[in-house]
Amino acid sequence: PEECFSIAVFRIDYFIPFTEQYNEKDRRLLRFALANIVKESLQTVELNLETVDMGYDHIAVVLFCQVDRLAFIGKLYESQQLVKQYLSIDTTVALGKQLEHITEVHEGYLDTYELTQERFGLGHGHVIAREQIPSAPTEMYHLPIEKERQMAQAIQKANIETVIAILHTSIANIRERSYFECKMSLITLFMQIRRLIQEQVHQVLPSSWGLTSVENQIIQLEVLDDVVPWIEGKLIQSIKEIADARSISRNAVLIEQVDRLIDDYLTDSNLSSKLLADELELSVITCAMYIKRRQTCLLPTGFPRNA
Repeated sequence: PEECFSIAVFRIDYFIPFTEQYNEKDRRLLRFALANIVKESLQTVELNLETVDMGYDHIAVVLFCQVDRLAFIGKLYESQQLVKQYLSIDTTVALGKQLEHITEVHEGYLDTYELTQERFGLGHGHVIAREQIPSAPTEMYHLPIEKERQMAQAIQKANIETVIAILHTSIANIRERSYFECKMSLITLFMQIRRLIQEQVHQVLPSSWGLTSVENQIIQLEVLDDVVPWIEGKLIQSIKEIADARSISRNAVLIEQVDRLIDDYLTDSNLSSKLLADELELSVITCAMYIKRRQTCLLPTGFPRNA
């Protein structure tokens, strides 16, 4: 037939682990089996179709007639479940738009494969139809100024709970967008957070905070729900490092103040931990801890610590 086509794509989920588990020959055999299962489960007397192994991570289904698209989505779901049952392979399935002529087949195939990218926001295992996705692009998400200010203050105070809460609120807004806007919004949010982190440290952030790093994670992890924990982990680690660095800096200042006060009161018979604690507005226990640190720092190598 030269008229009236539709194309569906079955795309393998968790593809990086899939390639690590199976060599190229086994992957080819599994795609062959996948194509056969799909064809046998979908083809009927009324429904003429062909399955094609497209290599890499997917097969295509070419329908040579008009179908009740709502009913056919149900059949695609059944095929998807059979693939999981017999091959233990998770897939995302996309059904492209109706094509009028055979000359549109290649463009229709590319459009349908791109449609499987919607799994990024939706998650693995969905059956997606072209009419479910808005054709007009939506605006990308940017962290509102007020939220950015709150996050900056939370990072400065090492308030991890508030930072993660703002991240999750932002992700909920990002998830509502179609693939391209969803992906670009996440990258934009990541770079905004990177800037806020950079403002709190006095050295260049590692390459794992770079644009290439987040893009690689999107490719490897495939879906938003798996990328977000990676971002959370980086945030928590960076905030803890900022808090630790600030604590070390504060300790150094207090030890210096203890040192100066001891020099000032060295000939005073009232010199005591309580006197120093009152001067520094610290508890006696905390002050004693800094005195001990000062003594430890001043002891010569090999000098008995309990002297």
